[in-house]
Amino acid sequence: MSSQFNDDEDDDEHRQDGEFLLNQFNIDFGIRHDDVRVGDVILPPWAENERDFVYKMRLALESEYVSQHLH
Repeated sequence: MSSQFNDDEDDDEHRQDGEFLLNQFNIDFGIRHDDVRVGDVILPPWAENERDFVYKMRLALESEYVSQHLH
């Protein structure tokens, strides 16, 4: 059980730092309809970087407002 817990912790860290939003291995996801190659996730203007995006999304999703209106 201990090793599974550590794996979960590693997964959580990976998700929190936003690395999952980057195409670090240069996987070929194809080309969009506007001839732009698909790569890293394009972040909204209000996010300074991947970590900031994940942080702000977590704050929003864990907020009291979302808790009250999600059900």
